[in-house]
Amino acid sequence: MNPRMLLSIFFICFLLPPELSFNLGSMRLSPYRIVLILSFFKLINEVLFSPDKSKQERVVDFLILFHCSWSIISLMINEGVGKGIESGGIFFVETLGSYLLARYTIKNLKDFEYFLKIAMISCLFIFPFAFYEMVTGTHVIRESASLLTGGYFFNNIEPRMGLTRAYANFEHPILLGVFGSTLFLFFYFSKSIESKYIVPGTALFLTFSSLSSGGILAVVIQGALLIWDKVFNTFKIDNKWQKLVILMASGYLLLSLVSQSPLKLILSRITFSQQTAYFRTLIFEFGSAEVVRNPIFGIGFSDWIRPLWMPPSVDNFWLLTAMRFGLPSLLSIIAAIFIVSSQVLKNKRHKFSLIYFIVLCSLVFAGCTVHFWNQLLIYFYFFLGIGISFFTTERTELNEKV
Repeated sequence: MNPRMLLSIFFICFLLPPELSFNLGSMRLSPYRIVLILSFFKLINEVLFSPDKSKQERVVDFLILFHCSWSIISLMINEGVGKGIESGGIFFVETLGSYLLARYTIKNLKDFEYFLKIAMISCLFIFPFAFYEMVTGTHVIRESASLLTGGYFFNNIEPRMGLTRAYANFEHPILLGVFGSTLFLFFYFSKSIESKYIVPGTALFLTFSSLSSGGILAVVIQGALLIWDKVFNTFKIDNKWQKLVILMASGYLLLSLVSQSPLKLILSRITFSQQTAYFRTLIFEFGSAEVVRNPIFGIGFSDWIRPLWMPPSVDNFWLLTAMRFGLPSLLSIIAAIFIVSSQVLKNKRHKFSLIYFIVLCSLVFAGCTVHFWNQLLIYFYFFLGIGISFFTTERTELNEKV
């Protein structure tokens, strides 16, 4: 299949509401899962066994492969061979498959601009539904899909600031918010998108329509990093990103001196309520203790030790990865992100390289406050795979500079 056709089909299926999924035995099959399963072996052959790869690409591919494989091993040890292969296998196909699909379909800037056009059309389509949801509280897409499939959609999420949190076509408002946050800057700096206000504004609205701290935090971080880059470029100061890391580490140490719980202090400033900040502090405390007790293989899908009155959800993608699959799984994905980020920053021929780095950083921070699951999990690994297309100047030269 033509790579662009595969990308279009995948993205359409990715945006279909969860009500259009169905069960095959004990396995839930969503439209995007079906696409990934059908194309999985072709993607492995075209990407993992491709001889035309740099050393850095091979290292990242290996780290992602190791990360996904470790999940199967962990689940087999914690849940038994049968359930481990079934649950770990679908996780393996979804995460590795979405990463490889991005690697296969987006190889240069022309391919990336094509992806942005698909994303632009998607955001413009979603926008009126998200706006209508916020104002009226009627979730048109989800409720219509439920009626079509004979299911039932129930919204149990309370409004915020007098507004309904929009789902649009996603399973949860958080997913919509983080998805929109990753597209705002790309829309603004893309030459193929003529409108510099309507289209980026649409992505920004989708982020805020979720009324989720995860997506809004991502946009705030993107703005802060853009300002940091602009200031350092204006005064021609070198090593700006290394200095930022040192500043953040020093700031955290300073907070440790003036507060007994610097994490709680930070969370209280970046969440919508003190209660949310309190729960996320407890989640980190008891969740990290679980990682210490089970550092290698994690606990799989088993329940974790916490006070009886605490809900079981873990609003931290990185922490939950370590809890479920162990530190090897977490460290391998962190290493892959670090290599992708460092390689992308070396390519200074195109503005998108910087924007990709900034958006990826915002995703990493958002993952500290929300969990990535279902559509957003797929999109995260897909987005990580996109970064490989910015590794070399030769790839960016296939299209004009922004």
